[in-house]
Amino acid sequence: MKRRSRRYLAFLLVLVMIASGLVGCGAASGVPLATQEGASTILHSVEFRANGGIPATQTADAILGEPYGALFERIERPTKLGLDTTIQFIGWFTTPYGSGVQIHATDIVTADSPRILYARWRGNWHFAVSLSFSGNGGIPERQSISPSQVSNATFAEAFALIEEPVRAGYRFTGWVSVVTGVDMENGQFIAREHISPILPTDPTPAIGGYFRAQWAVDPDAPFGPVWRTDLTLTSTHISFLIGTGERAISPFREITRAEVATILLRVMSDESRSQFWTLQNDFPDVSPDDWFNNAVSTVTAAGLMEGVNIGGTRHFNPSDVLTRAEIATIIVRFLNMGQTTIPNTNFRDVSANHWAWNSINLVTELGWMVGSGGCFRPSAVVNRTEVSIIMNRVLGRTQANIDRDRMLAWDDNTIYNRFFWDVQIASNSAPGAPAMYWEALQRPNAQARDVFQRSL
Repeated sequence: MKRRSRRYLAFLLVLVMIASGLVGCGAASGVPLATQEGASTILHSVEFRANGGIPATQTADAILGEPYGALFERIERPTKLGLDTTIQFIGWFTTPYGSGVQIHATDIVTADSPRILYARWRGNWHFAVSLSFSGNGGIPERQSISPSQVSNATFAEAFALIEEPVRAGYRFTGWVSVVTGVDMENGQFIAREHISPILPTDPTPAIGGYFRAQWAVDPDAPFGPVWRTDLTLTSTHISFLIGTGERAISPFREITRAEVATILLRVMSDESRSQFWTLQNDFPDVSPDDWFNNAVSTVTAAGLMEGVNIGGTRHFNPSDVLTRAEIATIIVRFLNMGQTTIPNTNFRDVSANHWAWNSINLVTELGWMVGSGGCFRPSAVVNRTEVSIIMNRVLGRTQANIDRDRMLAWDDNTIYNRFFWDVQIASNSAPGAPAMYWEALQRPNAQARDVFQRSL
């Protein structure tokens, strides 16, 4: 009987250790690790759909045993505007309409808790909506003021009541208004965000609104990344992720070293691409006839990627997939921060003698990559969506850069995909951006300038 009791107590101890995050740094539950925030043992991600409100979609990591009120504090309270009035937010429910159950702040997260919650609304002529300002990656994360504080005023007076946000390595370029609309497309209602810039001289709305900070990469920022001077990134929003078939982008397919080499080639500035352009390399597994030869040759000449020593010979291993530690090491090569002291982020699975320790700490300190539950998971393989998210952060790209009405659409990346916009931002160029014919750079004997020519 005592032996059985000891076994039961040991079983309980293991469960407590797992729930406390003391055991292992296992794989995440299908969520790109590049997007996860640090937390205790994460059960799953909960998606909050505003059901016509703003922000349209938010996510928060659910932790076993915590009250839902903790999740509610990690997201913005949604707002919704009517034609003549505002709409009052009732709460979060398990269905958008009908007989769904309301989830209260005191309810506890369990193993079978819902993964999608929907906002419910009711009309209220007297409900006041705040002017809500999102830092969009900057600090402060959220600010709000009451419409009564700036009644019959301009946004210049509203801006005087809030802090101008800051973000490491980026320059604040202003605020945009974000309104969620519903469009009809192919017989379906599609929720879209409609964004317009805000000028200080614009009048403030009488019933509130939602506003988002906009950013541009700033190599001269006094804090954040110190960029290389001999290699620059493109300042134009040009797509770097291309389709894998007719109307297909394969967002969750693992990405190979050859594919990453082509992406790095595309995000280089035209000047740097021409400066480092070469068709020659010493890798025995990369031949001049390979579609990736020119990209591999050029990015290795630029010092962005290296080969792997196999039997005393450097191989590129173009078909190998990349891990999180490897992609972290690659993107810091855009920088000149070799002598910079980087704070230790104290990931449980990245010790001080890990080969990528400094790179991992640097990319997480810059906000380009994040961990989860105290783990970074350096050996986890990255996919096309994760690389899109990371490169969008490096380049400072947002939804505001692309034309939502004319952007390329992919059958395997729908609006219901949590990472829909990350992939769209990576695979669409900004209006007015020059046409780039990336396939031209894959030809044998191609030159860097060929990217501007449709046919040769």
